[in-house]
Amino acid sequence: MSDPEADRVGSWLVEWLRYAEQDWHTRQDDAALEQGWYGSGYTGWGAQTTLQYLAAAGAVAVHAATPDTRRWARRRALAALRYSIATHVTGFADAEDGRRWGRTWISVLGLERAGWVIDELGPELEPRYRAGLDQLLVDEADWQAEHHERAGEGGIRGSRWSHEGLNRPESNLWCGAHLWRTAERYPDHPRAQRWRDVAVPFLLNAVSVPSDATSDEVRDGVRVADVHGGPNFFESYALDHHDYLNVGYMVICTSNAAFAHLDLLSQGRAVPESLSWHQGDLWQRIRALVAPDGRLVRVGGDTRVRYAYCQEYLLPALQYAEHELGDTGASELASAYLRLVERERAETSDGSLYGRRLDPLGIAQPYYRARLETDRACVLGRWLHHAARRVAGRPADPEPTTSAWSDDEHGFAMTRGENRIASASWRAASGTQVLAFPTARPDMAEWALNLCPVLRFEGDGAPASPTESPKAQRRLAGYQLETFDGGFLTAARVEEGCALRIAEGWHGAEPVADSWIVVAALPDDATVVGLHLARARGLRPPLLSALGLNLLIPNDVHTTSEHSIVGVDDEALCVDGQLDVVSDQPLSVSSHPVSSTSGLRSIGVERIAAGARHGRYWVPAGGSIVEAAWVVRVRRPEDARPRLVHEVDDAGTHRVDVTVPGGTWRLEFDPHAQDQPTWGERVGALSLAPLGAGAPQHT
Repeated sequence: MSDPEADRVGSWLVEWLRYAEQDWHTRQDDAALEQGWYGSGYTGWGAQTTLQYLAAAGAVAVHAATPDTRRWARRRALAALRYSIATHVTGFADAEDGRRWGRTWISVLGLERAGWVIDELGPELEPRYRAGLDQLLVDEADWQAEHHERAGEGGIRGSRWSHEGLNRPESNLWCGAHLWRTAERYPDHPRAQRWRDVAVPFLLNAVSVPSDATSDEVRDGVRVADVHGGPNFFESYALDHHDYLNVGYMVICTSNAAFAHLDLLSQGRAVPESLSWHQGDLWQRIRALVAPDGRLVRVGGDTRVRYAYCQEYLLPALQYAEHELGDTGASELASAYLRLVERERAETSDGSLYGRRLDPLGIAQPYYRARLETDRACVLGRWLHHAARRVAGRPADPEPTTSAWSDDEHGFAMTRGENRIASASWRAASGTQVLAFPTARPDMAEWALNLCPVLRFEGDGAPASPTESPKAQRRLAGYQLETFDGGFLTAARVEEGCALRIAEGWHGAEPVADSWIVVAALPDDATVVGLHLARARGLRPPLLSALGLNLLIPNDVHTTSEHSIVGVDDEALCVDGQLDVVSDQPLSVSSHPVSSTSGLRSIGVERIAAGARHGRYWVPAGGSIVEAAWVVRVRRPEDARPRLVHEVDDAGTHRVDVTVPGGTWRLEFDPHAQDQPTWGERVGALSLAPLGAGAPQHT
């Protein structure tokens, strides 16, 4: 019986393959056999792009509805496979940039993503290319087993902190998976056992945590502690990758387990026990960060194109979670993700998978646009191939309606309830980031410096977009964090304007200002309260603009309808009738569509700011730059608007009283106190309490 969802995805891939013809190129070898590549044909990510194209073309070659389409797609897939073989370091021809690819820590990634297609179509190659494919796969396995290195550091390593240069969870996983696969492909090869012997430590050091150092668990005959090369994850399963809390790469790690697991299983080959090491625990964290519409909630932000790359690789992770991890709701989330893709691709008729959203990127960076198109095409192709083999997940407990995740050392907390998702991260992609939005409306969440003060100084360089300040001139000084049932309380201090440089005039070696960001997620599954303070240091800072709040509301193809932002008065707004925004400073709304200055955001936003000041202005040394209290609340139709009172006493202690349905809460903060524990330098004294007799207090 036909599967309508699979039929629909199959038709998208056929249309995409036709769209891709504009960036498809061919050449002939000395035997008049066709080689082809998609995109640039360069080494590095150009090689990965062609292998991801192969994954999509192979799915069409095997699963398309008509023989003519299957033959055409098979021709394209085989040409791409020949090009990949010929331009490898073991091959006989240069890539389009005059170089060869392979023998690096990342070179087997594309081979893993196209794994099942390589096995399916490889036997159809001509003798020269079949031998070349064998040589390529064996050579990569030998290099990973005997010579593997990354950034000049050899061996199977791990480190929780990205800045130490040894955080390698994703590459350890795909290198281990390739080694195991190669041993399964060539079981009689004299080095097959060596490949398996090295594969297992690679896999056990992918999703690795500190407690692995003493673990007596045994996988594939290996005691975990005996091969532990360092933790790549925190014990909480937080991942500090690319120098920030990287939810996306948590997904990448699971997606690579999915590729190997699903392919090996469908081919009747052995699946190593070590492949699933800690994947169940990691998935529990990821699952809480997948919104009902299939969108990934990036509580630590993202430095790349929104809703691309890591978002795409959630799809195979969901297949794996359903099949191997017992998540009976994963297939529903996969269907929701596919609806997001359908909505976006429907905006254009050219067959592209991203449509208009990446048009500006395609003009300025066609090499990168091609890569992103193949990311989405690759996962759709893999989903289509394995959809027919999808089986019901193992019995699992129902998903909880509430969840929480935090890590004191990394400096973040998040809480998810039926009505609200709230988070604060002090090591986010933009340095600091806070989220507060309805659980059912992830289209209302955007990351960069969200719900944080934004300061611009002359000499601070160009920001990634008009709604951000340059991360390079901001530095986290310290923070404190407390979690409790249904909420959290946290504060951070950020040094602003670090190392400013004014052309032909002046440069500073020290920060010129400090910001304090105080956030409380109340245990009512609705309300988040905040306080933003910024103050100049010992000189008059060269300010260009400053604002508090910086609540960003996305406005793009994934938004189900045009946002409604209605002003109640100067200091209160309501977004889509679902999110109340109240401040003690005048609120303003500005639109920021995608443009040449959008960086890699790729979506437009509406920005709600509090107390915004634009244009050159001066504050004296030690003077206040920003002082704004605010509340963001997920509302019900019958709710009264939150009331907010912000007072400062003679000693400089700030008191923010917020009245919401259910009572009044007081957030109190003294930035001058020195007796509170912090990570890093002092932040101040902080407390949260409901105003009522006998009520619990958080300090």
